[in-house]
Amino acid sequence: MVRCVVRPEQIRQGTVTLDLHQTKHLAAVLRLGAGDEFVIVPGDGAPQVARLEAARGSRATALLLRPAPLPPPEPWSVTLAAAVPRHPAAFDQIVDQATQIGMATLIPMVTARSVARMDPSKGSPRHARWTQLAEHAAAQSGRATIPRLTAPMTWPAVLALRTDYDRLLLPTVGVPWRSVEEWVSPPSARRFLLLVGPEGDFTPEEIREATDAGAVQISLGYNVLRCETATLVVLTLLLNALRHRPLEEISPLP
Repeated sequence: MVRCVVRPEQIRQGTVTLDLHQTKHLAAVLRLGAGDEFVIVPGDGAPQVARLEAARGSRATALLLRPAPLPPPEPWSVTLAAAVPRHPAAFDQIVDQATQIGMATLIPMVTARSVARMDPSKGSPRHARWTQLAEHAAAQSGRATIPRLTAPMTWPAVLALRTDYDRLLLPTVGVPWRSVEEWVSPPSARRFLLLVGPEGDFTPEEIREATDAGAVQISLGYNVLRCETATLVVLTLLLNALRHRPLEEISPLP
């Protein structure tokens, strides 16, 4: 069923007021008409099935009908800490596609070799765009939740979060191959932090700091990948391994 992300303020007393972009997308692109049902995804609530009502000029309204069926929650979570690449479009791609694949949280990260410079104390002017990309990617992919995007963080600040996770994984070059089954061991590990570096990889000092913090270095093969490619490859492999764990090994997140 078609899904549409809306802001909480667009919902009043069981009715959703769609803006110009949403109205055009539903009516002109997806060819929905009055009486057709679709799913409303609020930014801060559970999805609802809605029925499209007649449009008034550039806006349309929809009537909320019932809760939308949700997929069962996954008993793990993956946080992606990714260095922001030089070109803004590359990080846009990371936000969009990592949302579709299934990350729970995204941390834009500033490392020693990061070319894109951001002041973590001031945030990023692109944060609003990244949030919008994540919202639309979540709706398009049928996710029950929208991933959380944090403010930009420095490398030391990210490593300071290590106690919040059961497993830290560091894709890098020149290390022996580990099977993906090793990535998700031990079976009790449910909270994962992926650390993906910038163009040129992490510095030797950063790799040492990460391993001292308990991170496991993993290889993605012999080829050197662009950082946005490496991000999507490692996230896909990790989530696939988690989804193929024997059921008896899995317990829900508290």
